[in-house]
Amino acid sequence: MLAFKRQIMALQAGDESAHTLGVNVAKLRLSMLLLCSLITAMLVASCGGIGFVGLMIPHTVRLLFSGRQPMILTAVLGGLFMVWIDVVARCLLTNQEVPVGIITAALGSVFFLFILRHRR
Repeated sequence: MLAFKRQIMALQAGDESAHTLGVNVAKLRLSMLLLCSLITAMLVASCGGIGFVGLMIPHTVRLLFSGRQPMILTAVLGGLFMVWIDVVARCLLTNQEVPVGIITAALGSVFFLFILRHRR
């Protein structure tokens, strides 16, 4: 992805601007989608549903706190989110602990469905 940083930055300015700058918009979108899908699949396969946190929190930070320190806020909110998910996992059922990955996967899938619906 870092190799395509300039093309991605041009794409953020809009499709027409990126095309004017010589970026093949359709090819770039497809390749980035495939690359992100592959990275996500590997992440979820190795870490389980907890990996959804690494995908949800940056989007949430960008939506709620645009223009501020995104890396610091992402780290702080990601940590707070996992602490509260752990508390929920321990308190949800009496004398049992629900795996954290189940809760994060459920929240992550609902979150991405929400994002997809609003991006249309």
